[in-house]
Amino acid sequence: MPTLFRRLAAFALGLVLAGASCLAIAADNPRVKLKTGMGEIVLELYPSKAPKSVANFLQYVKDGHTTARSSIA
Repeated sequence: MPTLFRRLAAFALGLVLAGASCLAIAADNPRVKLKTGMGEIVLELYPSKAPKSVANFLQYVKDGHTTARSSIA
């Protein structure tokens, strides 16, 4: 039984550390919050994957060309 507890504790610690590292990576990406009649949608953008598309989309948001109310979070 102690071996099972140790394995579960190690697994839980691994999950916590993996989650924390994902949050640190995600914090660098810009996010856009779209407010619709059905609620809010948060879009996380990945400039490392599509730098031109992200830059264009952010410019559209800043210029007010989106149909929904949106803000850069």
